[in-house]
Amino acid sequence: MRVGAVLLMFLVAGCGARQAGAAAGPIPWVHRPAPAYTAPPWKAPPLPRVSAPPCNAAQLRITGVHDGVAAGSADERFVFTNVGQAMCAFGGRPVLTGVVAGRRQILEPRRPATGTFTGLLIPVDLRPGQHGFFDWTFADACPARRTAHAIDFELPGGGTLASGRSAPLITCSRSAVSGLGRHAPAPRPPRAAPGTPGTLHVRLSLRKLERIATGRTLRYVVTLHNPTQATVTLDPCPSYTEALYLEGPPVIRHYRLNCDTVRRIAPGREVRYEMRLAIPRVPGGVAKLAWMLNTPRMPAAVAVVLVGEATSP
Repeated sequence: MRVGAVLLMFLVAGCGARQAGAAAGPIPWVHRPAPAYTAPPWKAPPLPRVSAPPCNAAQLRITGVHDGVAAGSADERFVFTNVGQAMCAFGGRPVLTGVVAGRRQILEPRRPATGTFTGLLIPVDLRPGQHGFFDWTFADACPARRTAHAIDFELPGGGTLASGRSAPLITCSRSAVSGLGRHAPAPRPPRAAPGTPGTLHVRLSLRKLERIATGRTLRYVVTLHNPTQATVTLDPCPSYTEALYLEGPPVIRHYRLNCDTVRRIAPGREVRYEMRLAIPRVPGGVAKLAWMLNTPRMPAAVAVVLVGEATSP
C-alpha cells in the first residue's frame, strides 16, 4: 500500500474508548524527548570452527566481482573460489595494491573490526569449489575521491592474486574493506509478543533524494504497519530513535511517539506519524537517515537525504 493512499481506522484507548474515522493526514509530531535506548543483545549462533591450513594463491581464483548498493553506499564484492584439491582456511586481512594515477601503490582503506555495512565476514574452511568473499565499500559521495585499477591481493596464506578487473574502485576517507571470509551467522532477534510494538513494520516517506540545508529542520513521515492478526497496543507509548549519518559523528535524537489520540493499531492497519529532525550546521553531503522503534527487535527503516549549506541565515 502506498503511503498517503490508504484510509486509516484507529481504535482509541482510554476512558470511553471509541473508534476513530479516516485520518486525513499524519499524526502531528510532538517534542517529547525520551531517554537513549539500548536494545538487549541478540543471541548469536556459534561461529564455525576453522581447522584447515590457510589458503594460498595457488588454491584460489577470483571468479567474479559484483556491484551492490544500499542507502547512500555502494559495494564491490570479490568472489574467491577454491580451485584446489583440498580444503583450506579462507580468512585474514590481505594486503591490497592498485594503480592510482598511473602508479601502483598500497591501498589502505579503513578495516572496521565489526565489518562493513554489508555485514561481518569471518574466516571459514573453504571446500574445493566453494566460494568466499571480500567486500570493498564506499559512500556514494566520497569526498576527495580517487580511483584504483588492477587490484592485487597479497594473501595471508602466501602468494598474490590479480583481480583482473578493469573497472576502477573508489578510494577515499569513507572507503572500508572487510576481511576474507563468509558472512557470520546472523544474530537472532528476540521474539516479540503478539500485540506489542515489536511486531510492527516501519516505512519512511520522503521526496525522492530529499534535500535539506544545514541548520534547517527535516520533515518526513513514518508509517507503522501492523501485519499481524493481533491489535498492537501503544500503551505505554513507545519511544523512537532518529539517526542521521554524515561525515563525522552522527546526529542522534530520541523522542516519544504522539500517542495522544491513537493508542492501538488494528490488524492489517497502519498509522502515519509526522517526524521532524533539526539538522545542525555540519558539513554537507549524502547522508543516511535511520528511524528505529525502541523495542528489543528494533523495527527500522533507512532512507537517503542530501545535506547542503544553508542558503540564508
